Amino acid sequence: MSFRIPSRVAHWVGGEDLDTVVFLRSVPGGQNYVLSGSGALIWCVAAEGAEDVPAELAEMFSVPVEEIRRDVLDHLDELVSKGLLEPHRDTGKH
Repeated sequence: MSFRIPSRVAHWVGGEDLDTVVFLRSVPGGQNYVLSGSGALIWCVAAEGAEDVPAELAEMFSVPVEEIRRDVLDHLDELVSKGLLEPHRDTGKH
């Protein structure tokens, strides 16, 4: 499953790899969020539309996907529940 940034979420990304910081705000007048480290990377990889976020991250850091899959999926669920990402299913229709 892939994800996308909801149209009501403003974002700014700085840094790279584990130094990445993501500032998010639901607009208008929503709450501010700051993600850093692995949380920021999870959001960035998901926001770029990766089909398998845990696998992408496992490959980036040369770790077995089984070691990180549950934690990554839990974080994605939290981001979706806060409205900072939304699931996206590409139907192939344009």
